[in-house]
Amino acid sequence: MIEIPKRASLIDQVASILRSNLRVPEWADSLPPERALSDLLQVSRPTLRLALDILRREGWVRLSENRRCWIPVRMKRTLPLTEPKSVALLTPELFQELSHSHIFHLYQLRRHLQDAGVRLEVVADLRLKRRSPAKILERHLHRITASCWILHHSTAQAQDWFWDRRLPAIVMGTCHAGIQFPSIDWDYRAICRHAVGLFLSHGHQRIALIGPRSKRAGDLLREQSFREAVQPVREAEAQPLVVQHDGSIEHIHRQVRALFRSPTPPTALLVSESVHVLNILTLLTHLGIRVPQDVSLISCDQEWFLSHVTPTIACYQTDWNAYAQRLARIAVQLTRTGVLARRSFRLIPPFQNGESLAMRK
Repeated sequence: MIEIPKRASLIDQVASILRSNLRVPEWADSLPPERALSDLLQVSRPTLRLALDILRREGWVRLSENRRCWIPVRMKRTLPLTEPKSVALLTPELFQELSHSHIFHLYQLRRHLQDAGVRLEVVADLRLKRRSPAKILERHLHRITASCWILHHSTAQAQDWFWDRRLPAIVMGTCHAGIQFPSIDWDYRAICRHAVGLFLSHGHQRIALIGPRSKRAGDLLREQSFREAVQPVREAEAQPLVVQHDGSIEHIHRQVRALFRSPTPPTALLVSESVHVLNILTLLTHLGIRVPQDVSLISCDQEWFLSHVTPTIACYQTDWNAYAQRLARIAVQLTRTGVLARRSFRLIPPFQNGESLAMRK
């Protein structure tokens, strides 16, 4: 009896089931018609076609000349008989808490790796945030056979653990001090320098960075870069303000309320994550603070919902597909050669102007 796929990672599971059944004599000449096959697997035809397209790229099947049926390819010695090489991505974030951009990025990363014949396994484990995640990492290492590890939102302790063991790893983000893994991240120094320059050119001197209270290397670098960008113009009374929050709506509200109740409230806000822009905008409206008449705002990244906000939001267009493509190339090189230059790849997102940035009145 054929296995019925589960709903998680449905396309990948359908592809895996088809691979198993392609080895049996019953499917030696051609696959069942798509309608019959989708009924058999209890999946939609679009899902089935995406799974078949994966197998086509891997060399398992091909379309007949009249495009009416899928024909198994006779396995030759040049085709791998073993499972494809795999990359494991470790993240301490729950999937339901990831932003739309991060989910899209993981999908694109999986797609680019599949095109290169490399399988991606994503492991989400909140326990990776612990101060001592060694036991958790040991369990995952023994459970998963991976040619390369991608460390997402990784702590200094997790990076140290991989570095001490000289395991093949790529940091999806910024390396902590003393870690020399290859890494890929947005150029926070360039973003902060450019954003501060824009605010200053529009007459703003009291500028606030609003971001998460985090020990991630990328967040620490962003805060440091923001201070450095404002530092040279302190003689002109420019004031850098850093507001940290724990990510909850309530704490963001408390921090922003306190910020604007001060004797010298900011006239410009640089928000590190666009997922919090809506929260801040609605709070400012509730407080009677107008954007951009009373305060200008720039988002360090871009989410799809920003295009539906009024006023339009000035932001940096973080292209997550380009990010995923670059990360996939690095991971494929590491899986195939076992060697990779210890360098940092920094992507500079283009700035998109918006109505939220205006001259100070």
